[in-house]
Amino acid sequence: MKKLTFICLSFLLFNFQAALSQNTATNLNAVNLSEVNLDDVNIDSDIINDNSIQTYSGSFVNEGGKLVFKPNDCALNPTGLLLKSLNGKKFKAKKWLKKVKKTPKKELEYVLIKGVKAPNSPVIFVKKVTKPLKKAKSWSGGNSYLYLTAAQELYQKTIELRENYNLFSVDIKEVEDPTLGTITEYTLYDSKCNKLTPEQVKKMSNKELDGLNNSLKIGGGLLLKQAALTGLAALSTQEITTAGTFDKILMGKDAVTAGVFQAAIIAQLPKIIKNLKESKKYIDQLRAE
Repeated sequence: MKKLTFICLSFLLFNFQAALSQNTATNLNAVNLSEVNLDDVNIDSDIINDNSIQTYSGSFVNEGGKLVFKPNDCALNPTGLLLKSLNGKKFKAKKWLKKVKKTPKKELEYVLIKGVKAPNSPVIFVKKVTKPLKKAKSWSGGNSYLYLTAAQELYQKTIELRENYNLFSVDIKEVEDPTLGTITEYTLYDSKCNKLTPEQVKKMSNKELDGLNNSLKIGGGLLLKQAALTGLAALSTQEITTAGTFDKILMGKDAVTAGVFQAAIIAQLPKIIKNLKESKKYIDQLRAE
């Protein structure tokens, strides 16, 4: 009898979570960016420190003359995010809108933003925007060259993982229910930021699940390579320290460029793997019903 009661409660809890998830996603998707007044969006300056600033990856698009950031992590806001300057510095949206217009797809991909997400608004307070990275030229040999080559290759592999596989984003929130207490609600998105209902998840094909498992396997291998970059960076620094003046300049160029690639990898790869793991956990839970 106790076992039966537990099963019933578990079933009710899971369906309640799913319902909450759908309602949350509906509200999130209903955000109309054209109705957001950036002048009214503020953030507590006390929380702006090195720990609160994050790096977000995504694309710039032009929507009705406004620069909109489409994050790769759909859980941030599938309809996109607006951008506002941080600490009084002027964010030059017009400059980026011009770059968007020059692209064939009218979308500037592989943008990295350092900033802070407003708690209750679809807005990021921007500290810095990095242009999409291009293939870099190497200037030296030895460890600095190896560091740059490895960082550049891993960055490309990270982009390929995002582009070639149906990656998922999952939004997980702890909410308080007067009857059930603290419960966890999930909202799952596909690679195009389409919200997936529990019914759609349960109907996923074996091919889709194999793709998820394969992307997790590939991502895990890339994470190991990311860790190896730290060792190459240290060897490169040591090499530069003992090099002659001319070689020091050339090696420094390679090391600095490699560091840019490495920062771009760190901003994306761990988040991709985390989303994949949480998505798989949620999918397996639903399909086990």
